[in-house]
Amino acid sequence: MKSDHQDTNTSLKLNNNQLANAKKFLIPTFFVLMMGCVIPNSVFATTIEESSVTRSTGTMIDDENIEHLVNKQLSEQIPKGSFTVVSYGKKVLLTGQVPNKMDRDKAKSIADNIQGVKGVWNYLSVGANENAGNITNDAYLTSLAKTRFIAQKDVNTNNIKIVTSNKIVYLLGYDVGKPSQVRAAVSGVKSIDGVHGVVNLIGK
Repeated sequence: MKSDHQDTNTSLKLNNNQLANAKKFLIPTFFVLMMGCVIPNSVFATTIEESSVTRSTGTMIDDENIEHLVNKQLSEQIPKGSFTVVSYGKKVLLTGQVPNKMDRDKAKSIADNIQGVKGVWNYLSVGANENAGNITNDAYLTSLAKTRFIAQKDVNTNNIKIVTSNKIVYLLGYDVGKPSQVRAAVSGVKSIDGVHGVVNLIGK
């Protein structure tokens, strides 16, 4: 019998159709639809996280704290925005949608002023928020992008984080492998049907 005090929060949901497609590539793919804390009226991109060999445990904890703090401030100060916040090596990637350019600039300023943040990549767009269908599609594109890197020799996929937001794929990481092979993988991601662009932030 379930306890009345059982925690009903759901930490991870897998889309069965996406998982089935991912299995065709013989890789275990997990779709993470939440980064940091949950923001009301927000949309979260899909990421594939790198393993702990890339960043120290301390740095990973710092990144999680930064994500939480940035999310909290954005939620409070720009409540109509839809944000994806990813911190990697204490550098923050902002994607999503905001109502106007003023809010876009404000969001960057908020992230810049969070303690510990070393830099901000601001890729917020002005426009309507993504819907559930868009998010599901982003998850699928993320899984396909991952397979392009796995297929390349001399590429360390453990050191790469992939984020997809509104059909744009963002790549983050350090020491990811042989440059020519990485470039080939990036070209492969660009060729994926449905991908509207690739932002390569690897090594930056």
